[in-house]
Amino acid sequence: MATRFSEIPAPELEELVGHSLGTPATIADRRVLRDWEASRVERVVAVVERTTKQIIVKQVPPSDPEAGIYLALRSSGLSCIPLMHALVRRQDDQVLVIEYIEGPGLYAMATQDNYRRAVDQLVMVHSHFWERRDQLESFGLPLHTGPFLQQRSGLALSECRSRIEERVYSEIRQSHVDEVVPAYEAYVAALPFVSAQPITLVHGDYHFGNIILGHDGTPMIIDWGSAAGGIGLLDLVALLDVAARMGSPVPDPDDLIGRYFDGTRQRIGPWITRSNYQRLFGLCQATRSFEELNWFNSSGEDYGARALRELKIIHEAV
Repeated sequence: MATRFSEIPAPELEELVGHSLGTPATIADRRVLRDWEASRVERVVAVVERTTKQIIVKQVPPSDPEAGIYLALRSSGLSCIPLMHALVRRQDDQVLVIEYIEGPGLYAMATQDNYRRAVDQLVMVHSHFWERRDQLESFGLPLHTGPFLQQRSGLALSECRSRIEERVYSEIRQSHVDEVVPAYEAYVAALPFVSAQPITLVHGDYHFGNIILGHDGTPMIIDWGSAAGGIGLLDLVALLDVAARMGSPVPDPDDLIGRYFDGTRQRIGPWITRSNYQRLFGLCQATRSFEELNWFNSSGEDYGARALRELKIIHEAV
């Protein structure tokens, strides 16, 4: 995928970092962590008053809502978000200067207790933004409900068929898509139920690689570039899905699903019955799988085996 951001020249980066930290800084090292169309991320080592300090410098489009989300999360008193030292608006981008969190990722410390802490942080974030639609819209975030979900799910299946027909995908046949059509139709029929549920700030990419365990063990949530307004359970589904596919050891999902249910009810009140909660969780599983299919379909690569996995999840979840 082509990048849309050019590297910040070294003198400008030193000035930018020094201004952000409030003192002159010399750049000792810089390393690109990600260079995508949506963002460019560098880890920068700055020398400040004879000490070194690591920070993250992230370039995003001028309209990107991530800076506003960082500010709102920190001002709300939530401690699970890295500090944003500064936001610099330039002609072609925004530059976020963010605290670098020292510590292992959740993937490296994949204990059940650490996963439970990650779920507790989700409960805190989701509870704070529960049904604050005006605030979510003020960030410029899309709301992933109703017609949006119907359009995305239909697109996922039609484009999957196209990739099979074009022989981009192997290990999958049109008959596999045919088999999931009844589940797709049931999913669309259930969207009024989904749209009637409370929405909140959804991270959008909540997996063990975006959760860093701080020095005191507190999970710190990074990379809010995929945030949206939607059903909070989508983040829990993402956490469990990536853990099941790539994690070792894999956490106990029933424990974490129950913990989110109990935690949100304690903070928000009885927003849903347990039976409807299980139904909503399954529909959120299907929602994530449709979005995974959309990502595979747009890549131009052979994700046939992965697409088959997502179709199976949809078939079983709805």
